[in-house]
Amino acid sequence: MTSLVLKVLLAPLLVVLCTLAGRRWGPRLAGIVVVLPIVAGPILVILYLDHGSAFAAHAASAATLGIVALGPFAVVFAYALRRVGWIHALAASWVVVLLADLGLAQLRVPAGGALVLALLALLGAARMLRRLDAPASPIPASLMTAPPIPVPRWWDLPARAVATGFLVVLLTGLATLLGPAWTGVLTPFPVALSVVCGFAAAQHGHSAVLALLRGIVPGLVGFVLFCFIVAVAIDRIGGSVSFALAGMVALGFALVLALRRSGPAITQRSVVDEGATGAPYDRDVDQRLHFLTLATRDLDGARSFYVAGLGWRPLLDVEGEIIFFEVAPGLVLGFFDAEKFDQDRHTGQPTGGISGVTLSHNVDSAAEVEATIARLVAAGGTVLKPAQPAEFGGIFHGHVADPNGTVWEIAYNPGWSVDEDGGVTLG
Repeated sequence: MTSLVLKVLLAPLLVVLCTLAGRRWGPRLAGIVVVLPIVAGPILVILYLDHGSAFAAHAASAATLGIVALGPFAVVFAYALRRVGWIHALAASWVVVLLADLGLAQLRVPAGGALVLALLALLGAARMLRRLDAPASPIPASLMTAPPIPVPRWWDLPARAVATGFLVVLLTGLATLLGPAWTGVLTPFPVALSVVCGFAAAQHGHSAVLALLRGIVPGLVGFVLFCFIVAVAIDRIGGSVSFALAGMVALGFALVLALRRSGPAITQRSVVDEGATGAPYDRDVDQRLHFLTLATRDLDGARSFYVAGLGWRPLLDVEGEIIFFEVAPGLVLGFFDAEKFDQDRHTGQPTGGISGVTLSHNVDSAAEVEATIARLVAAGGTVLKPAQPAEFGGIFHGHVADPNGTVWEIAYNPGWSVDEDGGVTLG
């Protein structure tokens, strides 16, 4: 009975929670959650309960080896997404994983050898992802190859839970027939990883997916350690202790990795506590931007241009007041009705419009500059400067104004890049 409950409920529940985390707090938190063995862990527990420690140890060793296939999954998905939509990229990645599993299942290596191979595969994938330049654009899905998807339907989460449950029931149900090697190699199949990457691709485009995968792949080391510890410890210290130990190691590794990547942030509480008392602020203000809000004379025109014309998905849309778009992880672009913008500032002076400001959207080539400008014009924009080599900076660019006069610079800058931690290089 306990085994049946675990098969039906545990892994599907974890995948649903991971999905909700991604929707609520963005790909970053989902990326932390997804490196945990939220599907493989329950499968190995069920194998232990159903078949004993020897079978589970062999399967865990094979699962360690099966993580080798996750490196090619990440690389193929990232590369394919530059050329095709996210669904086709995901399908191609799954094919690669299954082919890799087919070969891995034929290998007979000890748990230590599987550990080394898995770590080398993840290291190679991480290096390839670092070399892959992202379009890194603030314009999400519609101007990239990944098409937008509709707001999730009511059946979306149940479908993901059912798919996860099906995999768990299938693998554990066929374990006797497949044997520990095949069962173990298939155990790390990227169910949760596919959910998070597919959602990030559809909602945020290639740049967000690339940043996500650059964080996830190193984090999968914790997944490797989980499977390896179970493989070598379950016969020695028992199932409960080995799974608890492996789980703590995997969770600890994910938390340490997350803390290393997260910089200090100024919270509202810290500003109130130190500023309301008149005490001096004793550290530098974080060098980051969270909201860029523009006073907009014609809010309906802005909505038509960005939503209907470009296919952008609003983060928040308040009729007659403001519309927000998430244009990068942690960065929101807002168009605020000009009259309400003036009321909010309490200056008594009407806004004179935007001047001396451009919003830049960088693309991968001069040809893409021209294609993107054409898309903006088709949406109702006005060309201010046709695509051409710039007088400064060695870039190729053009300028387009939206219906409210906000100027977008569409540029190809070969000296501009974003590293795996989000740092910008200009050369």
